[in-house]
Amino acid sequence: MSIYKLNSNDTTTHKISDLNDMVIEVSGQTANSTMDEVEIAELYTQLAALSGFSIERKYSRNQYLGHTLGTYTGWTHAHEKTGYSIWSITVADYIDNINNQLYFDDRLLEKVDIESGETEEDALALTNQEILDESWKWCSNGTTIYITIRNAGNTSYEGNYYITASSSATNKQNFFISNHEYKSNYRSVA
Repeated sequence: MSIYKLNSNDTTTHKISDLNDMVIEVSGQTANSTMDEVEIAELYTQLAALSGFSIERKYSRNQYLGHTLGTYTGWTHAHEKTGYSIWSITVADYIDNINNQLYFDDRLLEKVDIESGETEEDALALTNQEILDESWKWCSNGTTIYITIRNAGNTSYEGNYYITASSSATNKQNFFISNHEYKSNYRSVA
């Protein structure tokens, strides 16, 4: 079994059955990764006890980005595009690494590398289909992380479904704190 998009032509009963199977699989994978974290933390503790030295971890895990009243203002609107915007946040201890991950509402986002001569605006260009599919992307440059966020929709859903550069502080709080979360696992400064 694997996780996949449902066939829209399937019967509702078959779709529900497929979804149930995938939920069970994801639950198992989540429990397994949680156990991996526990084991790694225990290894660091044991190594420190055996060596008598503190061993610093190389990666920061499950770090919320701009998810509190004190930190959501770290999100900065960088570029306006049709259907989406590019936002940025600076993370002081962030080091760019191929293994870094970024999650939007626990959904892993695709990381895009910035090639020589490109900007984050070039690297994070989305097609209309990617916007419709909500295939959001991210990249980083130095200690700054750039992400794509929908910037258009019914005004009743501003702060939930989308956010703009001119959104009110309340709508920005709703988007970044109450309705969504960005979380990252990244190589950090030791």
